[in-house]
Amino acid sequence: MASGAPLFVTLSVILELVWVVRAHYEFSNDDVAAVLEHLSGVRHVMMERSDVVQLAVDWMRRGLDFADALHLACSEACEQFATFDDRGFARKAAKLGVVPPVVLLR
Repeated sequence: MASGAPLFVTLSVILELVWVVRAHYEFSNDDVAAVLEHLSGVRHVMMERSDVVQLAVDWMRRGLDFADALHLACSEACEQFATFDDRGFARKAAKLGVVPPVVLLR
């Protein structure tokens, strides 16, 4: 990072970064958002699908889990997003009016 050499950050690395800062450093949603927004603003860093990362950050700030939000944001071409997650993901997504809509499979 300090060298200024071009750096490409994949979506899987972003997911791992969020997991690490949450699990090991106990970052809040606001802290996670700040890290990702800072990273996306570094001139020599190119983030894969930065548009969907930003949408996922927005949805995370509004109550969705970041990983769920990122998967959903990457599914913009789909008619529906199916999940087995019964912890409230579908209800929260419906409340936010996200597109595509999230459907709980049973």
